[in-house]
Amino acid sequence: MRWKEEQLQEGVSRQLKLMATEKELRETVSEKDGELRELRQLLDRARSDGGKKEREVTRLTTELGEANKTSSELEKKLEEAVVSHARHLQEMTAQKDTRIAELSKALEELQSEILGSETVAAPERNPLDFATVSTQTDPPPPPPSPSPQEEAKVGEGAAVLQVSNIPDTSLTVTNGLGGSETEEREEEGELTMESHGLIEELQLLRQEQVRLQEEVAEKNKLVRFQQLKIVDMRKALNRELRSQSSVDQFTPPPRLPHTFPAPPSVPFTMTTMLLRGKSPGPAPSGPITSCDDVNIQYLKHVIIKFLCSREDEATQLIRAVATLLNFTTQEEQFVKDYFDYKMSWFGSMPQPIYHPVRNT
Repeated sequence: MRWKEEQLQEGVSRQLKLMATEKELRETVSEKDGELRELRQLLDRARSDGGKKEREVTRLTTELGEANKTSSELEKKLEEAVVSHARHLQEMTAQKDTRIAELSKALEELQSEILGSETVAAPERNPLDFATVSTQTDPPPPPPSPSPQEEAKVGEGAAVLQVSNIPDTSLTVTNGLGGSETEEREEEGELTMESHGLIEELQLLRQEQVRLQEEVAEKNKLVRFQQLKIVDMRKALNRELRSQSSVDQFTPPPRLPHTFPAPPSVPFTMTTMLLRGKSPGPAPSGPITSCDDVNIQYLKHVIIKFLCSREDEATQLIRAVATLLNFTTQEEQFVKDYFDYKMSWFGSMPQPIYHPVRNT
């Protein structure tokens, strides 16, 4: 009979130990679940931030490409404007040189004609004067026919008229040259202003290009940092998942029923044993199942934890011990009152429920 009581005690102990182990495992699983939820939330936020950074980098890359394209177009326009300006200057210079050459040639021809006319008219001036004196002394003769000298004099007058027109021709040529130079200078000024405007716009675009490149580099650094953070979070999440899978693989042995068959002759319960302060004797040498051994170890673990725990933890364990040992309401209340008496400074010890049983 005593052997059965000890076997029953061992079974209850194992059951208590299994319940405590299961409770610890459930708490561990709950903590791991909380950590997994936090890691998943962090991973989702990191992925969201990484997606935003990647979209920002894509946008900046697009803007940088457009800025590079605009810059290349402006450089091309500037080169075309410079080439066109140089070509226009060359054409205007060639036209001016041609015009100057033509006017110089015309002036030389005019001067040679004037010199030739003066050379022809000089030898005929003296005979003409003598004829004038003779006409003053003699009666006037009838008008003669024009002589070669008169024709030469008429030619000389025409030559003098041409010589008098030389300054006007030179002034006209000078005015023409001056007008062409003024127009050329105005066109050069306009082209220079246009070139300066293109150069300033090109410089602004290059500054914008440098700023965009720096911003893209900074965004790339942030994206790489987010990717490294995501990798670390994935590693931590995989570790937590592996540990959780190892915990889930644990299956506690089946629980024993709360009601156990009572001994046939002497009524003896675990409560009376605890109230008496008796300790169980040595275990018999009979066969004990592995499940009973686990229950005994579990009961020892719970009782030791109950005796060594703090007030709040012990109060929680009273309910577990009462459930496992199938306490009545009066027995459970007695244990609580006795525990309060032990923990308080003042108070009376509660009366035991069962009287001591003497062994015969």
